Amino acid sequence: MPMISVTPELKAVISLLEDTDPVVKESVDTYIKEHFAEIEYLLPDILDEWHFSRKESALLFDKMVAVNAELTMAELEKAVKEVPEDYIYEWFLLNKMILISADFTVMSASLISMANVLEQGITASDSPWKKAEVFNSAFFGKLGLVQLKSENIPLSALLPSEVTDTREGIPLVIDMLYVFLADMLGFPFRIYIQDGKFMPVWTSPDGYPLFFVDLDEEGRLLSPYDATGEREPGRVVTEDPSSLLAIYAAVLSDIFFASGENEKGRLMQMAHNVLTSA
Repeated sequence: MPMISVTPELKAVISLLEDTDPVVKESVDTYIKEHFAEIEYLLPDILDEWHFSRKESALLFDKMVAVNAELTMAELEKAVKEVPEDYIYEWFLLNKMILISADFTVMSASLISMANVLEQGITASDSPWKKAEVFNSAFFGKLGLVQLKSENIPLSALLPSEVTDTREGIPLVIDMLYVFLADMLGFPFRIYIQDGKFMPVWTSPDGYPLFFVDLDEEGRLLSPYDATGEREPGRVVTEDPSSLLAIYAAVLSDIFFASGENEKGRLMQMAHNVLTSA
């Protein structure tokens, strides 16, 4: 991307961030929304510029975080109405609401790289069971993903854009990576949810569950009866993979409220409402 400099107009807007006049505030908000991508690109340099006071830099960062949340929420509302839905993009948007610096291009590249590793050794003629076994061997081995379960979890462990880089995340994010990476390879997984946990379910073309994947046991494959106790697999209720997004938003909301980050908690509550009302 070509170098973009801080324009006199942007400098003037930054100087007005403290102004409490309603008309001025509206003008500043409008400018920042209309030039958000440009300002976002310049933000690291602006925060380091000597001719901006520390207070001005802090005010701009706070304003950008607020506008980012607003614009990203609107984008999520639009995305959930698309057919077919792009689950990975929606997951990224939830991520972006929390981390303004998240980059979808970078996250997508990381996921593609991971998917390339996972598909090695899988052939079109393999049975569904064989495909899942090869996938599991790579996912729980070659990718080097680590589940973090301690109380002092870093923010990066909650966000897929960061976990795809660090390979360390909370169990929910690791499990969602499993499902969405499998989806990228065309695996026909649906989701079985019970007692606070979920399992991917490989389904036939008519939606009949063939086997379940126990992610708590490094992808152990289970028959429908072993997984659910149901002797008539056709009666097992499964969900679309998009259901994981609402679970993710709810879990993050709980985590943020528990840690005293109430604004982030409310943001995830709002996102949860968007996802469940679509």
